[in-house]
Amino acid sequence: MANVFADTLLKQYPERADALCAVIAEAEREGESIVSAVERTGLVDPALLLGLVAKYHQIDCVVADDYPLDAVLIDGLSLAFLRMHSILPLKIMPDGKLLLAVADPWQTLAIEAVGIATKRKVLIKAASARNILDHIDRLAPEVVSGEEPEFEREVFGQDPPVVELLNRIFSDAANARATDIHLEAERRVFAIRIRVDGMLRLLLQVPHAMGRGLLARIKILSGLNVAERRLSQDGNMRTRIHASDYDVRITTFSVTHGEAAVLRLLPGSRNLMRLSSIGFSEGDLFRIQSSLSLSSGLIIATGPTGSGKTTSLASLVSELNTPERKIVSIEDPVEYQIPGVSQTQIRPDIGITFASALRSFMRADPDVIMIGEMRDKETVQIGVQASLTGHLVLTTLHTTSASGAITRLVDMGVEPFLLASSLSLVIGQRLVRVLCPHCRDSVEMSPPFSEMVLRQVGGKSGRAVRLFRPKGCLHCSQTGYRGRVAIFEVMTIDAKLQELIRLNASSQELEAMAVSSGMKTLIADGYAKCLAGLTSPEEVIRVANG
Repeated sequence: MANVFADTLLKQYPERADALCAVIAEAEREGESIVSAVERTGLVDPALLLGLVAKYHQIDCVVADDYPLDAVLIDGLSLAFLRMHSILPLKIMPDGKLLLAVADPWQTLAIEAVGIATKRKVLIKAASARNILDHIDRLAPEVVSGEEPEFEREVFGQDPPVVELLNRIFSDAANARATDIHLEAERRVFAIRIRVDGMLRLLLQVPHAMGRGLLARIKILSGLNVAERRLSQDGNMRTRIHASDYDVRITTFSVTHGEAAVLRLLPGSRNLMRLSSIGFSEGDLFRIQSSLSLSSGLIIATGPTGSGKTTSLASLVSELNTPERKIVSIEDPVEYQIPGVSQTQIRPDIGITFASALRSFMRADPDVIMIGEMRDKETVQIGVQASLTGHLVLTTLHTTSASGAITRLVDMGVEPFLLASSLSLVIGQRLVRVLCPHCRDSVEMSPPFSEMVLRQVGGKSGRAVRLFRPKGCLHCSQTGYRGRVAIFEVMTIDAKLQELIRLNASSQELEAMAVSSGMKTLIADGYAKCLAGLTSPEEVIRVANG
């Protein structure tokens, strides 16, 4: 791996370690090859650097006679792609294999993409990025002027190379623990990125023709219209990755330079997390269990998209799931299979919406109703009425804070006096990245939080405490983080808050009252997790204020 080679490079040139570290860090931030960045800065003699790369990979170096006099298969590849990855086709070997000069042999997907695009097996030799780019410019000067020729052939979704590349993308995404795959046509290349621990990272860039082939393949598998490239489409498919089944939710849409798609990966067998293991403090857990013990009322999990609301909701339902209770749910989609719960997925195409399903549920004698999300006024009003007529209703809402959920429901048409009577509990949450236990750094420092936040966790300003910060190693792909954990604020609707709700108080007034009654805010819960060594202050501030 490139980061292992970076360690080798630092050991080889200890006297330049600081400068090399700065160049390597910048290259990783910008998505540039470490080898190309080091070569560009001149910190290491190009010939010596090339020798180290070749030795590390046990491959030969390109010599002058290897470079072609004429372009080799240039018309079958994106020249921008070759330049970006510093790859140059040298010649076709007698056995039909394609010999490539590469500056960065770690770019295995980019190298494989060349093989897939040309339908040839590839061999590689090490070469300097500068020499490769010079030869590309000499053989294809139109790239320098920005007039890249159009591709002469389309790669279709049924082509075996496209199928193989898509399978590889799925495999690499699963290995990286990605939740989403983004495919997007850019001006000169087609970019594939994955979201890991909430952050996007570049996986691969391929020629536009290959990208169009990937999109066609995805549409075929998900039953979408392959010919429609202008209008947005939504679909789903099921695939098997490393002996595990995944449900994949797909959205395609038009962008400036073509088409894009976002794929949400949902493991087919997601394990339910126990309420006690999600990350609630003992005090918050007590508040939640007290509300769950009620026979009626409205419990809301709130936060932005991707904050873990569905996981929390499923855990709440699992806590209630006993033979004595009839539990029904309406979801989009059903992400957790919960034995004993009657789960329904919305199907707007045949008239099954959140609101219509709720009306049916009310006639099915349920004790507990789970609504995947309150999206519209009708669903909200039916849900509130259900909570007032002897049902415990659990749902999610998109707001930035627990107090914001109350004002949002009023904005959606719920009368404040009805909301005050029905609402039992609001859980606000976010997901923060967990510090890598293999490389986190310990530091004594004054926490960068307000006096109010410190008081909620029993601290004082000006007092140094032991906290942790990210560093980066092989285990965390040099990010300093691996995995995520939730931070929460749990607002119990007591008599004081009920009165403020009836008076249509602002979210700031509601939050202040909740804090005075013992609620820990999101950022305070995040600080508590910093003290426990789970995350860093910078991460908590980034997420809680985002």
